[in-house]
Amino acid sequence: MIITSLVLATLAQIPDTKPDYTVPIGTSSELHHTIIDISKALAGKDYVTARKLSGLLPKATLTYRLNTEKLDVNQKAEFEAAISSAAETWQKLSLRQLKVQAVTTKNADVTFSFEPVLAKLPNEDMVAGATWFLATEPSQPFVEAVIGLKRGAKLQPVLGRDVYNEALFTFGRYYGLGPDPIYGTAMGRYDGPMASPSEVTSQETTAIRRILTLSDLIRQAVEKKGTIPVSEPSVTIEKDSLSFDPVLQGDKGRSQMVITNKGNAPLDLFVRGDCGCISGVVESPLAPGKSTLLTGVFDTSELVGDVHHNLILMTNDPDLTTKVIPVSISVSPRSEVVFPESNTIYMDGSNKTFTFYINSVEKNIFKILNVVAVGADLSATYEPFDGETSNYLTPGRSQHVRGYKVTVDSSKYNAGALFGRMSAVMYMKTDNPKLNIMRVNLYLQKGIVSLPETVFFGTPKGRTESNFVLTRPGRPFAIKKISSDSKYLSFEVVRNDRLSGSEYFIKVTYDGNAPLHKIKSEIVIETDDPKQGTIRVPVQTSGV
Repeated sequence: MIITSLVLATLAQIPDTKPDYTVPIGTSSELHHTIIDISKALAGKDYVTARKLSGLLPKATLTYRLNTEKLDVNQKAEFEAAISSAAETWQKLSLRQLKVQAVTTKNADVTFSFEPVLAKLPNEDMVAGATWFLATEPSQPFVEAVIGLKRGAKLQPVLGRDVYNEALFTFGRYYGLGPDPIYGTAMGRYDGPMASPSEVTSQETTAIRRILTLSDLIRQAVEKKGTIPVSEPSVTIEKDSLSFDPVLQGDKGRSQMVITNKGNAPLDLFVRGDCGCISGVVESPLAPGKSTLLTGVFDTSELVGDVHHNLILMTNDPDLTTKVIPVSISVSPRSEVVFPESNTIYMDGSNKTFTFYINSVEKNIFKILNVVAVGADLSATYEPFDGETSNYLTPGRSQHVRGYKVTVDSSKYNAGALFGRMSAVMYMKTDNPKLNIMRVNLYLQKGIVSLPETVFFGTPKGRTESNFVLTRPGRPFAIKKISSDSKYLSFEVVRNDRLSGSEYFIKVTYDGNAPLHKIKSEIVIETDDPKQGTIRVPVQTSGV
């Protein structure tokens, strides 16, 4: 009896090795439904169907083929390198030894091809950057990716980094990942020109490892003619968006909604924000038939005004893998910055100091402990202030300020001989725990500046308009004449009277008649300033 008791006690300590057939968060809806169909086929002892469907489960090793028929020589070399680089990225960062191999045979797991332009996206003013076809039969390529050679609203040529990002996404689709609504991750793509290479996240590689482990378990069950649970969690969300009560800057905003699992299996949930200011908390996993609260939390330390963002809810519900939840909050400032003349330090040598005010909205005025400038060689002093001052945003009206007068010394900053504009930030440390750091954005400018510096029309198809601003804050000037050496351009000048003639909006119209829509010209602006009598603003199109 003693031996038996010891044996039983030992057995009780052995961990449960029962296979885990849970479909992880991040799995695509298509793969989850394939797993459900295999589960039902095994339950009904339809082993032929189960074996056929198991051929649609991903494996660690995949092969891909590139169709280069519609690429020129330069594109062929660039795009082959981009796709190869994407394959290497997955192999280096995967938590399991993935093997992504290029082949020339037609029976590759993944194929890439290219078309001049893809169809327009529904309800959007742009074409698709790429499109995908997923296999329904094991004999088909698992994923077929078709990439457009022009993309976005302005039909800009596809670049190597765009192809790299689309290849990352395509390999992720093979391994069973679903799309991510936030751009920048491997599965978070964009149909327009992409600014930078996407990055594979640890969450994505972890999901792939779990998907491959699950796929191996299911294949073993199929070979043994066993059974696996039919796992169909089902999420119900109380409302489509979250609204938060108004708060003061620095306060936390909180709002909640009810999440219910109406399925037959545990519901896994994960929530994150589309920026660092919004986060969410939710209980996971959620048992069948149970409900819980999703709590959204807004950090308003650096927010003012009406703010709109999104919470991203990810689940293992095969029919709702991702839910974008819009969130909004109104944030009143604890303090405001008041610029008497403008938010720009004008570097013409006439003065070396610049003044602005900090107005406290709260009854108790916080203390400024330190001021540091980033972006330019500036220093600042500050002193308590309670009185009237002007505000360049409301000309002709005075404003009462309770807070601080801040004087910026720019005498050490060398603007150089060239005309131009740059930004700087004044960081102010305070004793208010709700507003520990204040940030004041400033500009330093010399002369009259065009914003932006170049007028770019992209690839126009016909008549098109663009705009730029000619500005010299706090220093009025007049435009005497505006012209161009291109007969296809015309101009309209609007003086900003609110800023007393120190800013002009210039609308540039292209009439759509240039051969191949190619323009390389300059807008010549004549002013009454003796030092900048002529200002030249380049105009470009990329043509077709």
